Amino acid sequence: MVCKLEMIKRTLILFILLLILSTVNPVQAFLKEDSSVQMPADPPKTSSLLGNVAGTLTTQPFLSQFAPATGWDILLYEKTKTVSRSYGPPLDLGNIGNTENAIADAALEFANTWSGEFGFGISTPTIYSIKQALNWTIIHIQPEIDGVPVYDSFLILSINQFGKLASLKAQGFGSETVGTFSISSVQAISIAQKAFPVERKDCMVKQVYMPFEAVNKTINLRCAYEIKITSSDPRLQPTLFVSAETGEIIASENRVMFDDMVGRTQGMYYPMYGRDDLELDAFQNEWVGIEGVDTLITDDDGTFVIEVDPQNGPFTINNSLRGQWVETVRFPDEITTSFSFETEDIENVEITWDDNNSFSDEQNLYWHVNFIHDYWKTIENEFDDLDYPLTAGCNLGGEGWEDYEDNAFSTLGGIYFGRGNRYDNFAHYADVIWHEYGHSVTGEIYGWGGGMLGGEGGAMNEAWADYFGCSISDESLIGEGGLMGNRFMRNLDNNRHYPEDIRDEVHYDGLIISGAMWHSREVLGQSYCDSLFHFARYHGGRDFRSYFLDVLLTDDDDGDISNGSPNYRVLYDQFQRHGIDLGEFPHFTFSQITIADDDVNGAEGNNNGIWEPGETIRIDFDFFRNASNGPTENIDVFAMLETNSEFIELVENDRNIGEVQVGKVAELPESFLFIVNENAPVGYADLFLTIYTGNEEYPGRDSLHITIGMPPVLLVKDGDSKNDRTSFYTDALDDINLKYTEFGIPMMQQPLQDQLNLFETVIWFTGDDYEGILNEEDRAGMTEYLANGNNLLLTGQSAGSVPEAEDFFNNVLFARNTIDSVRGVAITGVEGDPISNDLRILLIGDGARNQRRPGAIEAIAPAVECFHWDRVENNPAAGLRYENEESGSKSVYLSFGVEAASSNGGHSPAGEVLTSILSWFEVLNAPQLELLPPGAFQIDNPYPNPFNSLIKLPVHLSQSGHVNLSVYDITGRSIWSSKQLLNIGLTTIPIDANSWSTGKYILKIDNTKDSKVMPIILVK
Repeated sequence: MVCKLEMIKRTLILFILLLILSTVNPVQAFLKEDSSVQMPADPPKTSSLLGNVAGTLTTQPFLSQFAPATGWDILLYEKTKTVSRSYGPPLDLGNIGNTENAIADAALEFANTWSGEFGFGISTPTIYSIKQALNWTIIHIQPEIDGVPVYDSFLILSINQFGKLASLKAQGFGSETVGTFSISSVQAISIAQKAFPVERKDCMVKQVYMPFEAVNKTINLRCAYEIKITSSDPRLQPTLFVSAETGEIIASENRVMFDDMVGRTQGMYYPMYGRDDLELDAFQNEWVGIEGVDTLITDDDGTFVIEVDPQNGPFTINNSLRGQWVETVRFPDEITTSFSFETEDIENVEITWDDNNSFSDEQNLYWHVNFIHDYWKTIENEFDDLDYPLTAGCNLGGEGWEDYEDNAFSTLGGIYFGRGNRYDNFAHYADVIWHEYGHSVTGEIYGWGGGMLGGEGGAMNEAWADYFGCSISDESLIGEGGLMGNRFMRNLDNNRHYPEDIRDEVHYDGLIISGAMWHSREVLGQSYCDSLFHFARYHGGRDFRSYFLDVLLTDDDDGDISNGSPNYRVLYDQFQRHGIDLGEFPHFTFSQITIADDDVNGAEGNNNGIWEPGETIRIDFDFFRNASNGPTENIDVFAMLETNSEFIELVENDRNIGEVQVGKVAELPESFLFIVNENAPVGYADLFLTIYTGNEEYPGRDSLHITIGMPPVLLVKDGDSKNDRTSFYTDALDDINLKYTEFGIPMMQQPLQDQLNLFETVIWFTGDDYEGILNEEDRAGMTEYLANGNNLLLTGQSAGSVPEAEDFFNNVLFARNTIDSVRGVAITGVEGDPISNDLRILLIGDGARNQRRPGAIEAIAPAVECFHWDRVENNPAAGLRYENEESGSKSVYLSFGVEAASSNGGHSPAGEVLTSILSWFEVLNAPQLELLPPGAFQIDNPYPNPFNSLIKLPVHLSQSGHVNLSVYDITGRSIWSSKQLLNIGLTTIPIDANSWSTGKYILKIDNTKDSKVMPIILVK
């Protein structure tokens, strides 16, 4: 009667849960869901709630600023237009070093820089995990709002062995919150317990923001409590999401993956299947207890050794099917089988598990869980997430458990197997045991959340469990003989094809990608593929195409997937055989672009790396045909060069490259050529490169932004191992409309010393670097450059810390470095100084925020101090200027980085600081600060114009205020508008026109006192 009441209690609990939970990625079992518990759809499961919030994927090019040299390929979510996944030639994140703190800093800075593109809004990116997978560092970032995470929002960065970013995945829901956390966590737990009155082992609660789509189609974040209940019933491991405002249960998941005394322990097991003959083998890693002496663990061959006193015999030996890595539990009593015996013998104690003291299914589980644990150690020796006694339950069945008699499943707490009814007892089948253990491995890598329980993520979960089970046994069938008529359950050697064979059933759909893995294994072999497909999971893909990209990343040997990988074509052929490719990316990726003014391949120039009037310039490039969605056969490829500049004449701009196959790098057979007009003024031009086929929907595109003529300023970045701060200087120079070029951008052949002397002014910055800067050649070059009567601005927080450069500072710049590191953030100018008068500089805010070690200096006569640290003892100097009356040269040395100058609080941004210095240098086209009447504004010419996607509008305001921007087509229809609050001075406003059509438009800007219009032309 007690047993009967217990079964009624279990049935009632199950019934209550059916009323609460959804089809909750319903018990993802070894068989299809129709053989496991089904749960109605009220409330929704989290995967359904979140599945359509961001929308499906569409192809879009990344903003050109993201990777100006080559650009990345990207997929955006259809509704939010935020990034889903992207990859391209590796991006330099700086020298992130070997410590987790350094890696985290670089990753968070990147996440903050592009938070809008990732859909994070104003939330704060935080490190969730940092993992190593072969040569890759995978960083998982989660956005938080006031310390509360946004549920299922993430950024996953795949960083290669050189510290460069090669691929990313993201999911963002913005930061628009709704409501407050009105009820307490205790109240939320009480609500969950009332809704789910089952005996529980543990209950964990945390605050989250749950995304949902509002009526107006915007995404809001709802305050909620995520409550994880660990139940004593292995079938029921619910996670409930309780509204923090109303207390209602708004979503749910059932996170279950159905699917010197000398002696020796041994036992019976089935080598593979229940129809095999039982074999006897060592039971390794088993706990053996000798009463009154100690408890120990058997070694790999089942032996144990412990020192005893023979005079103390007889000895009682206690044994149970529990060891280091597994504890078998037999249902319905939920006990671990054990037995004891006495022995006088201490030289040959034999412990044998057989039908006299245990059941065959629990013996089999013990042996095979030990085996599969050791197998995963051969794949990844550092994988220790399952280094504990994993529960292996068997004999599930009987009243209230009928649906589990013919199934097996995995949960966070262990793996479980039915006793068998229509089918055989799956605890007798090695590949089924390995399959369920495989779910546990995946659960530890991905976490046990909903992303990998349903949909393509759930199918991949099943595919991995099937693949590794079959790969170990070296045959494509899983569970042979377990079904009626001696049938198998699934066959990985199949022709299932994506997407037409998707049935929204994870086991069925998993055969698509497990087939791709199996067929890859047939070509590349077990050892390589087992490692490849395992480590690829660490990159975090949650759909078939993302995982295929992760496989290529893992196969890669140089940290750059944009130029292929050793087995790229093989993997493409086998995954494409099942319809899996990289998706709707462009089919071609530029891997190297060369532009030169030499005398090679038709070019005619002076080989100085400056594109001067009258020169004929050549362009050559290599490109890679990737595994995106498209024809698999070799295809004829063409290339084209275009420009938006009236001062560029295209001479040779169309090439037939010939046939190119997937996974191969090809090159332009003959150079593109263009001529710079004899009358071209100093300025900029954009060159557009396109690789296409006759019927290609997604051509490869790239662009070059070049300087025409000899600009007055050369920008030099010193050091190459830290975060690149170049953009802070180029943006500032663009804002003040000053023409410049960058050292190292063109294929400059001359030594640095010769290059410097081509320009009247050099801006030399060291950024974050403190090693490898201002070397002997650099110092000699700058010394000669100043001796020739030129202008030099040297700026950098660690420049003065180079011991070998002391003589250069003392005798060339007339500076003495007094303090290596100053704890200051505010700098003031000197009243009446031609450079710094009225300038106030703040090193925190919207600048680079990188000043960790700014220095203090003092001037050596005749140099003059022009900047001083504020709120630092004795107000030491932060900058000085020197004019050599004999040579005519001028130099400015700043012991901080101009890149950090912030406009916050009315301080002087980088553009204003540079304007003052360049004006003192008397640079030819240096802008002069103009006084505008109060409330007035002026606008400079937008650039580039014509443009192909992004145009920048320089606006000068005499005082802070709102301006209205509008763009109209030629019919007068408004197609874009924006109201912005701008600071006093110059602001450059970017306008993204990716979605506009080619044509002429009218740009209008106005405030309450003035209005201006001008035409702009979009060319695609």
